[in-house]
Amino acid sequence: MKKIGSIMLIIFLLASTAGWAQKTPAQTKDNKTLIGVSIMELTAYTWFLGVIDGCKQWASEHPEANFTFQFEDSHSDVQTMLNNIENLLAAGAKGIILFPADASSAIPTMKQAVAKGIPFVIGDYKQQPAKPSDAVWATFVGHDMRALGVVAGKIAVDYLKTLNKPNPVCLFVSRPTSGQVSKDRFEGFRDTVLASFPKAKVIEEGDVGAGNRASSQDLVENVLKREPVIDVISGHNDAEVVGAYNAAVSQKRTNIKFIGIAGDK
Repeated sequence: MKKIGSIMLIIFLLASTAGWAQKTPAQTKDNKTLIGVSIMELTAYTWFLGVIDGCKQWASEHPEANFTFQFEDSHSDVQTMLNNIENLLAAGAKGIILFPADASSAIPTMKQAVAKGIPFVIGDYKQQPAKPSDAVWATFVGHDMRALGVVAGKIAVDYLKTLNKPNPVCLFVSRPTSGQVSKDRFEGFRDTVLASFPKAKVIEEGDVGAGNRASSQDLVENVLKREPVIDVISGHNDAEVVGAYNAAVSQKRTNIKFIGIAGDK
């Protein structure tokens, strides 16, 4: 994740908490205001390290805010995320930056905290409240997930046109555990390809494993054995696509175009 995204999160949080930031007693030993940051995943999705860098950079550039940060990793697990939020609140956090593990599980906890005056900023994973009153977070900073799939689909279409095939085959490696995010990315890709190639075959294969290069490689190796022709492979993120690339290399499938989404180190 780009540092600017993290910086914007902090700016929004500062704006939403300006009133109490000047009036509330400090909660840490060094007389700084504690801001909790619960991050979806630091192991598989290493770009979230940019969140830590961005927060630290913003704090150093804005000493007048008197913020200090406590970072927690949810490991893509809902219960761990909820425990992280509770622990951050118990530690005295006066605001929470949350990169959720799913689209709704944190909402009840957020409602309770917001009722006590603790603001939340949501990053990356758009929440899906059951009713308007559930949308208690101060703001959301994130991507248009469908648009990411659309852009990948456009790149695929440009390449497929060079093949002069009316019925190309595309594979999209999705991440079912990411819920609506994964669904939006796949559908954006699929619909864009089919709009230009109505006879195309767009295969979705879900990586329900670790969601890294290795799990994707295992999955795609089996798909390649089943599918004699695949023209384009895209996926939920770069880790999934790099894993697919490794699978193709292992099977000497050299006639495939690979299109990544998001980022991977």
